[in-house]
Amino acid sequence: MNREQFTAALRTALMQLDDLQSLRRSPLLTILAGDRNAANPVSLQRLLFKEIESLKHAPGVRPSRMYEILYYRYVEQISQKEVAYQLGISVRQLRREQANAIEYLADHLWNRYNLTERSSEATREEIAPSPSSAQGTGLNEEIAWLRDGFRSEASVLSAELAEALRDAAILAKRYGVTLRQAPIPALPKVAVPPMALRQALLTALTAVIPPTTGLSLDIQVASSETGATITLQQAAIPSKSPPQPSYDLASLDVVSTLIAPFGGHVIASDIPPLRVQIVVPKVGSIPVLVVDDNPDARQLLERYAANSRFRVIATADCAQVVALARKFGVHAIVLDVMMPGVDGWDILAQLRHHPDTQNIPIIVCTILPQEELANLLGATAFIQKPVSQQAFLEALERVTATPERGNG
Repeated sequence: MNREQFTAALRTALMQLDDLQSLRRSPLLTILAGDRNAANPVSLQRLLFKEIESLKHAPGVRPSRMYEILYYRYVEQISQKEVAYQLGISVRQLRREQANAIEYLADHLWNRYNLTERSSEATREEIAPSPSSAQGTGLNEEIAWLRDGFRSEASVLSAELAEALRDAAILAKRYGVTLRQAPIPALPKVAVPPMALRQALLTALTAVIPPTTGLSLDIQVASSETGATITLQQAAIPSKSPPQPSYDLASLDVVSTLIAPFGGHVIASDIPPLRVQIVVPKVGSIPVLVVDDNPDARQLLERYAANSRFRVIATADCAQVVALARKFGVHAIVLDVMMPGVDGWDILAQLRHHPDTQNIPIIVCTILPQEELANLLGATAFIQKPVSQQAFLEALERVTATPERGNG
């Protein structure tokens, strides 16, 4: 294993620090946490926590700064925007310092574990991606970075589309393709970060601009109760009759990968005329019901859901759960089980047997380490308090996921 591969594996492990299933597949598991038979993801997680904490007490100003960035970003899982605000720097500067902090930690671990003398052929095979998968691995890391660092940012669709069209116009001009944009209706904010949305739109546009002079591409945007649909459709200029161009729509997979973590999807058909639809959810389009007697906990989850596609309806009154679920048509219920005067497990059982709630996913959210019991009593998912924004939103995403839509 070389130094660059080690740093890449460390960066991925830090982004997955609270996901034990992903850490189980980390090549760092047997390198840092012990031999293959004894190593487990918890030991790797604790080791990385400990190594980050050790920077706090290292001499000098630089390690202390590295500690702050790594601790807030990966242990506390605070967004880049919030960490940058706390440190009084721009997000761009934080990204640079965050990359430097990971390099610093990688150097520290590389030297501490004397890895230059412990490399093996098996380890190199585990770490190094094959050429065919290298691009996908890099893209997945970028998606994880977007999802982790910008999850709480929403987009103004018209602004991001305008930026993407401005850049795509250069390619269109080169090939003599006319871009025709219909008026954009008034739109709510969409629950995809600006960076991800703009790159998804630009990638889709460059995929459907054919290297054939005399064609035009129509761009339309439609709004619905749940989101917005951007349609890119080929339309021949009447005075021309060019041969039907061929398209390589493989890059639409990249578009799907960019927006899927935020609830978006792509529909494409290359049957003439070519038509590609990019569907993105609007902010607050999916109602979820949070049942918790603690007002601070309710406010925290409401804040976590802000700018996402989820809209939190919160209550402390268990007697109102069924009525609220029916009134708002909620897609999920988040239930605390430690509430005064009621047994949350009984509430879970009642919801599972009531005709109005029996098919609604229920996430048990409690300080108790009772995941197995929750599953046996009918919970769809379980998250243990204290809850991070990432864990909360990922649980909602899992239980409200719809079958993936493909091209066709």
